[in-house]
Amino acid sequence: MQRRFAVAPEQILAEIRDEPYVRWPQRMHSDPRRHNQEKYCRFHRDHDHDTSECRQLKDEIESLIKRGYFGRFVRRNEVSPRCRERTPEQPINNEPNGQEINVIMGGFGAGREST
Repeated sequence: MQRRFAVAPEQILAEIRDEPYVRWPQRMHSDPRRHNQEKYCRFHRDHDHDTSECRQLKDEIESLIKRGYFGRFVRRNEVSPRCRERTPEQPINNEPNGQEINVIMGGFGAGREST
């Protein structure tokens, strides 16, 4: 699951487009005559889908965040879905429950003779 960004991916692309660490994709390999000419992706520099819909751009931004380039684009106050699924922690009960634990000390493992 991908994280949510604090700003839209196309805004992030506008800020990072001149950075040397951005890995730009190759042009799309499908037949250009079949591309939707009403949509344009600034990341692919090609028609067929909008920049806001570009899965590769979102993956590249995610990769850059993981590599430590800019966490400023990540929402900080959002709880991840995994955290939301957790059940609340139960209070720890330190009251005696009547069970007994016996311990044997000494012997060869302790470096002394057994008695």
